Amino acid sequence: MHKILVSIDWFYPAFRAGGPITSMWNLISNLSEDFEFYVLTSNRDFGGVLLDVKLNEWVKVRRNLFVCYCSKLSQVLRQLRKFPADLMMINGIYSIKFSILPVLLGRAFRKIIFPRGMLSRHSLAVKTMRKKFFLFLAKIFRFYAGAVFFTNSRQEFDDIRKLFPRKEVKLIPNLVSSEVIYRPIRKERGKVRLITVARISPVKNLEFAVKVFDYQFDGEIVWHIYGPVETQRYLQKLKVLIEKLPKNVHVEILSEVSPFQVKEYISNYHFFYLPTLGENFGHSIFEAFASSRPVIISNTTPWRDLESKSIGWDLDLDLKIFRQALQRALDMGPDEFKQMCEKARNFALDFIVKQKTQVLNVKNVILNIINQSQ
Repeated sequence: MHKILVSIDWFYPAFRAGGPITSMWNLISNLSEDFEFYVLTSNRDFGGVLLDVKLNEWVKVRRNLFVCYCSKLSQVLRQLRKFPADLMMINGIYSIKFSILPVLLGRAFRKIIFPRGMLSRHSLAVKTMRKKFFLFLAKIFRFYAGAVFFTNSRQEFDDIRKLFPRKEVKLIPNLVSSEVIYRPIRKERGKVRLITVARISPVKNLEFAVKVFDYQFDGEIVWHIYGPVETQRYLQKLKVLIEKLPKNVHVEILSEVSPFQVKEYISNYHFFYLPTLGENFGHSIFEAFASSRPVIISNTTPWRDLESKSIGWDLDLDLKIFRQALQRALDMGPDEFKQMCEKARNFALDFIVKQKTQVLNVKNVILNIINQSQ
């Protein structure tokens, strides 16, 4: 069985970095019948939180998945120099330990680079000169010789092709967990429970999300937000807005949730709510469907035409439109809500069935890359 060495800044049980951890976990879960994965990562979560893990040795996490949690740079170097992999999967671009060193020290390996959005035009617009200088050096010294870029975003696919016109770039799907749960919850007219699972960050558009509730709704609303805080300043700004909301709207910002508990949490609410400014995929939105729950989201994600499927609403970022949808959710009775939950569940199951073909395609692409190096 082919061995794949994965380098990534944060990995399970870390979860605060969000999407990249979930994406890599799901990729490994879907391919671990065909490959052995060895994940080289840090012993900390995003933000520097220490993980309760064994250090600097390979730990078996599940079948065909082993993780080495490195406490210092020397341990990363040691593994990069001696590990006998058939392929390297490198996550990110600018991390010295887990992006740059694996590229430089893993010259003998065939490599797949997951930029994780770092080569998109939007990312390059931040700290532009530093990033452009690094990419200039990467081209001059051929850092990515023999590497193939993988991305889940059509926009980033085009951006990578412009940056590295001679490099091979593959557009692959975001793979999801195959677990779907159905836990009934009582729904009364005039009452609704909403959940948001997201970083407390401006890109998630939570300021707008709060302002939607500055309105006299006919009914009682409970909204709980779970997620890591990006900045205290933004958190305080949200709290000021929340304090001014009507008394029939009860909002709480709670601690973050491990991605392996998200479905369990979502199933305690009626609707998943996220008027995000944009998502390449939106893992938490699919987690809502896989929890048999409809969603109320913006139309800036790949999840579209939800009302026609009776699994929620994808809406223009307009306060009036969102308020109308939320009043409909409030007015909804138990029978209609049950039907929406069942359709959300079926939508998730259909998505997972269709994913099997995508998994096979990704497997074949990886095998071709490995075979080219032999």
